This record gives sequence, structure tokens and C-alpha cells, in this order.
Amino acid sequence: MKFILLFILTFSLNSFAQTSCPTFSHIFLIHGVGGSAKSFGAMDKYLRRLDECYQVHSFEYDTGNSTLSTYDFANRFDQYLLNKIAVREITPQDKISLIMHSEGGLVGNLWLNIVREMNPLVHQQIDAFITLSTPHWGAEMANVGKSVFFTLPEGVSNPLSPFGRIELNEMSYGSRTIENLGSIFAQNFWPINFRPLALGGIHKIKNKIIGENDVVVPVFSSRPDHFFANQEVNVNVNSGIIPASSFTKTNRVPFVTVPATHLKLDLPGIATIPIKCLEDSGCDHPSLPVIVNHLKGRSIASVEDKLDHFRINIYLKNVSGGKIEKKDVKIEIIKNDSLSIPLTEKLNQYRGKAKRDEGLAFSFHGHTKKSGIQTIRILLTAKNKFQRELEIPVEGGFSSAVQLTLK
Repeated sequence: MKFILLFILTFSLNSFAQTSCPTFSHIFLIHGVGGSAKSFGAMDKYLRRLDECYQVHSFEYDTGNSTLSTYDFANRFDQYLLNKIAVREITPQDKISLIMHSEGGLVGNLWLNIVREMNPLVHQQIDAFITLSTPHWGAEMANVGKSVFFTLPEGVSNPLSPFGRIELNEMSYGSRTIENLGSIFAQNFWPINFRPLALGGIHKIKNKIIGENDVVVPVFSSRPDHFFANQEVNVNVNSGIIPASSFTKTNRVPFVTVPATHLKLDLPGIATIPIKCLEDSGCDHPSLPVIVNHLKGRSIASVEDKLDHFRINIYLKNVSGGKIEKKDVKIEIIKNDSLSIPLTEKLNQYRGKAKRDEGLAFSFHGHTKKSGIQTIRILLTAKNKFQRELEIPVEGGFSSAVQLTLK
């Protein structure tokens, strides 16, 4: 009799759950470099209390492992999700949302490519896609991390480092991973059948060196939208000029700046929800209402402070074979009184498996004295024969990128 009653009670509870939530919204939290599920504080508990139809999952990956890349983490997340689908924890009728902090956003972006190509039906289930201070265009702190923890040659790990060598390389300005993701975003952005949102944190004390930032990631990097041009499509071959009109400014992701830091310091951590937010009152976390409104499908308009810092990324490849060295490239920035940009580039040299993948990336940080779009002219000469004059549009709070190919 006891077992019969237990069966009836279990059946009744299951029936009630099915009736009250005919479908579920599965929300995956993906932390950043050196982080864990704890990076989100009480966000999982808050979301579960907010809506009984929310199923919150924390995906943790092996950050700090110098043998693994963000591509590895993206594949592991894909398998993590597929395992839940295989046991019908997630059904075809359910929705899938991602909330990603820092490097977690790069992992999520790479996963989008995987699922779009390999499992389009799952791709159709994606609902909200939220990045919090993700270095879509790289971060200075990745370079600092490499300098501090990885002074030894490639292949030598540092057991004291909370970061992995490869993941720091990938988050550096001008990295191949950053270039690939930016190119995908600009040219065939998935296409969007879901609802993206990006948040960037701004510390109350503006840093004049790297501009508006959350102490780790600058605003121009936490915003995925940018200016983009590809030489092979847009170059005026006769004049050797890539005019500003050949650049496209993407406008796909609502962007909101909030008074927060990358991790909790003197301001709230942009992804770290405090325990007090589980109470009915007393929660003043700047990111939380934006995240909740987006999850609920409420309209989110871009909201941002006055921004005046920008970044330029120039990717140079050699398809004829042979390595390109920094000494082979000369860059001259033509003066513009409304723009300030020192000729001190962040250089990233990458080498792929094929010779055609060898190249250089130059990344410049600048400051604009005027609002709106300005144009900066750069003369680039490579190996004393390849020359291009670049008319690059820049705007405060944005990154600009151009791909050049030596032939």
C-alpha cells in the first residue's frame, strides 16, 4: 500500500509539473578564464526562483589547462548539451539560452558555429544568447597574463598559473581566434534566429590608457558589433586604396553598459549576483534586471555611456608562402587632429598548419575627440612592394577590423 501511495504521489507531482510547464527554458551559465560556476554568485538560484519553468545548468571547463583551447571547450560544451538531449532532459520543444561571462562568450560563439553546421535542429532551439564582458576583440589583460605566467618557451606549462597558455593567446589582441570569430560575425552571422545581447562593464574611474573598461575588458572589445572590410571584396585595385565606404558597420546585437567590474571589486562583478538578490528587496545589481528582461523577451534597447576609445585591428596574410616578419611591414598613421592614436601596436604573429595561414596582426588603441564616426588614414607597406592606403572608420566604443592579403 505504501508503494502504491508513493507511486500515485510521484505521478501526481510529475503531472503537475508537466501541466504548469509544458516546455522548459534551459539556461546554461558558462564562466570565464580562471573562473568556475561560482563566478555567477547566486544567479542560478535567483533564476530558478524567478520562474519554475527555468532549468539552470552550470557548465564548467578545464580553464588553466595549457594544452586546451577555446575550440576544445566549445566542443566539450556541445557534448555536454547533447548528453542532456540524449536522455531527454532537454526535449525538442524546449528553449535553450546561454549566459556567458568573459571567455565563456568566446566558447559560446565557437559553439554556435558547431551547432549551426552539425545540429541545425538544436540551433533552432536557441533563445537568449547573453555575453557579459566577453573580449570579442581581445583584452590587454591576456597579454599581461602571458607576460606574468608564461615567460618560458612554448610547450612549458606553469602549474602556478590559473590561466592556460593557449586560452590567453586566443584572447590576446589580434589572435587568430579573434580574427576568425570577427570574420564570421561580419560575413555570415549564423544567421540570427535567436536573441543576442551584450553587456559591458565600466569602472567609475576612467582609465585614460585603455579607455572605458571593467578593469579587464575594454568596452570596445565587449561589444561584438564593429566596422569590417575584406580586401578581396572591397579593395580598389587600381588605386591601392581601401576607402572608408567599403567598410560595413554591423548592427546586430543590442549593447548595454553597466557600472560594474569584471570581477567584484569596489563595484559589483558584472556576472556575480549577490545572495541578497534572493530576497524580495535590496537587490541593486546593475546587470540583473537587464538579463532578466532579456530572458523574458522584453525589448532591450542599446544603452551606453559616452564612449571615446576605439581599437583598430589589421590582419595581414601571405598566400604566396613564406613567413611575414614585423620588419617586413611599415605602418604610417596619417595625422588627424580629431583622433589620437600612438604608433605603438600590439603585435600578434600566428602560424597555421599551412603556409598560407602564416601572417601578422596589428592592433592599435585610439581616442577620438569627437562623437560619431571619424576616419583615420593608414599607409601600410609590406616587403617593399605591397602597399595599401586604408581609410578606416572609427567610433568611440567600437572596434574596426580589416583583412589584407599579400599576393
